[in-house]
Amino acid sequence: MDKLQRYGWTLGVAGLLGVVVAGSLWFLFKEATQSVIIAASVATALLGTWAYVDRQALAGTLASRGFRYGSGSATLVGMVGAIALFGFVLSKNHDHRWDLTQEQRFTLSEQSLQVARGLEGVELIAFFQGGSAEERRFRDLSEGLRLANPSLQVRVVDPFRDAALARQFAVTSAYGTVVLKRGEASQRLESDFSEDAVVAALIRLQSDEKHRVCWSTGHGEFDIADDYTPGGYGTVGAKLGGLNYAVTPYRLLQGALGDHCDAVVVMGPQEELLPVEEEQLAVFLAQGGRVLVGLEPGDAPGFSSALARYGVVVGDDLVLDADIAARAAGLDDPTALLLDQRNRAPHPILEAFRGDLLLQLTRSVSFLDGTPGMAGSEIVRTGPSAWAETQWREAAETDALGPDPSVDIVGDVPLMVVAEVTDGGALGVGEQHAPDGAAPAAEVPAPLEGLTAPLDLSDRSAAVPADFSPVAGGRLVVIGDAGFASNRFIAAGSNQDLFFNSLAWLVDEADQLGERPEVLGGDMLEMNILEEALLWLVSLFLVPGLAAIMALVILVRRRFQ
Repeated sequence: MDKLQRYGWTLGVAGLLGVVVAGSLWFLFKEATQSVIIAASVATALLGTWAYVDRQALAGTLASRGFRYGSGSATLVGMVGAIALFGFVLSKNHDHRWDLTQEQRFTLSEQSLQVARGLEGVELIAFFQGGSAEERRFRDLSEGLRLANPSLQVRVVDPFRDAALARQFAVTSAYGTVVLKRGEASQRLESDFSEDAVVAALIRLQSDEKHRVCWSTGHGEFDIADDYTPGGYGTVGAKLGGLNYAVTPYRLLQGALGDHCDAVVVMGPQEELLPVEEEQLAVFLAQGGRVLVGLEPGDAPGFSSALARYGVVVGDDLVLDADIAARAAGLDDPTALLLDQRNRAPHPILEAFRGDLLLQLTRSVSFLDGTPGMAGSEIVRTGPSAWAETQWREAAETDALGPDPSVDIVGDVPLMVVAEVTDGGALGVGEQHAPDGAAPAAEVPAPLEGLTAPLDLSDRSAAVPADFSPVAGGRLVVIGDAGFASNRFIAAGSNQDLFFNSLAWLVDEADQLGERPEVLGGDMLEMNILEEALLWLVSLFLVPGLAAIMALVILVRRRFQ
C-alpha cells in the first residue's frame, strides 16, 4: 500500500492524459463516439483511484495555508469554467450562426433558403473522405439547409468506413459524391458541390415537370450554345440545363409554339421577324403563352414597333446617364447604367434580390395604359440624371450628347415592362394583313421541310390555327437590353437574378424566384485534419503549457534562492 501511495501521482497524470485524449477524439469526430466515451471513462476511473489512494496527501493539501490562500483564485477559476460550460451547453441546444466573412460565404442566398423551406421527404446522402475540405464545406452548406428546414435528412458517410453503402450507391468519384433522394426520384452530384449546384439539384428533384423553353433563332439573336465569346449566352444555357428547364433553339416558323414551348425567349434579334413569325408570337400569347424579349438599341425596328399591340412602347433611342455615383464606382461610360433598389418597382421578379443591376447599351421600354386586352407596368427605371437620347446615331461621341426634353425622355427612363393578357381575343390575332405584294410567297425554309405546301410569309393569318381559342393569362416581359445576361455581364451584380427570375415568373416557378449565390474567390485557408489537430494542440496545450512551465520555474527559483 505504501508503494502504491508513493507512486499514486502517476494515476493522476494518466487520468489527465486520458482527459486530453478524450477531448482530442471529440474534437476530431465532432460527436461522442465509442472511443470518446471509453477514453473519458478510463480517465475518470484513473482520477478517482488517484484521489482515493492519495486521500491523506490531498487532505493535507486542503488544510495547508497555501491552499487556503489560493482557494479564492481556484473558486474564481471554477466559476469561469462553469460559465464557459453553461455557454457551451446553451449554444449547443440553441444553435445560431453568425457569418463574419466579408463575402458572407457561409450565408445561404434567399433563393436557397426558399427552396429549402419547400422541401418535403428529401434525403441527402453525401460520401466524402473524413476530414477533407469538400466534406467540411458540404457540412456547412447542409447545416444551413437544415436550419431552414429541420425535416431535411442529411447523412455524411466516409466511403472507406462504410464501403458497403458506397458500393450500393456506386460511389467511384475521388472528390466525393452527393446523392439526393425523394421517394423513387434521385439526383446525383460528383464534381461540383457548391451551393448553386446543390440547390439546382434540389429544384430538379422537387419539381414534377420540366419547362420547355424555346430559344428563338434565325434573326441574329444571342446564341444560347455560345459559351466561349463574351456576347454568347452559353453560361445562361448551362445554368438553365441544371434547373428544370429544357432549352431548345427554335425557329418561330417551325410550327405552333403552344405545342412545343412553355415559354419563348427572343433575345437580341438583329433582323426583322417575318409577319407570320410575329403572328406566331401573338397566337402564343393569346392562348396563354409566356414570352421574354430583349432588344438592343437600333435593332429590328419593325419588330420593336410591332410590340405596341401589347401596349409595349420600345423607344428608338439610347439611354445615357450622367450619374456622379456611377462615375465614382468606376463606370466612366455614360451608356453603363448602375441600378439599385431605388430604381425598381415592387414586383416578384425584383423583390427576390437586393443587388444592383448593370445594363449597358439600353433603350427605353414603356407601357401604354389602356391597351385593349393587356395590363402591365414599368418595373425598372433609371434615376433622374438619365435620359433617352434619340439623336445617338448622329453623334460620334456620347459625351457630346445632352438631354433635350422636346424629343427625349428625361429622368426616370423606363427600361423594363411586364404585361399580362387579360383578354386574348382583344389582341386582333390574324386580323392584320400585310399589303398585297409586300412579300412574295416563299418556299418553306429548311426547318419546315416536312411540309409540302408553300407558305406565304407575309400572310399573318397563316399562323392562326383552325382551333384557335384565345384566353387570358398570357405573360410578356420586355427589357431594353438584350446583352445584360450574356457571358460578359452575367456575373455583374444581380444580372443573373434578373434573367432567371423573369423566366421563373413567366412559367410560375415560385421556388426559383430569389437571389442566387455568387461565385466566390479562392481566398479561403484550407487545412487538413492533421493541420487542424496540430493547431488545436498548440493553441490549447503548448502555448498555455509553456506559460505554466515558466511560472513554475520562477516559483522554484524564488523559493530556493
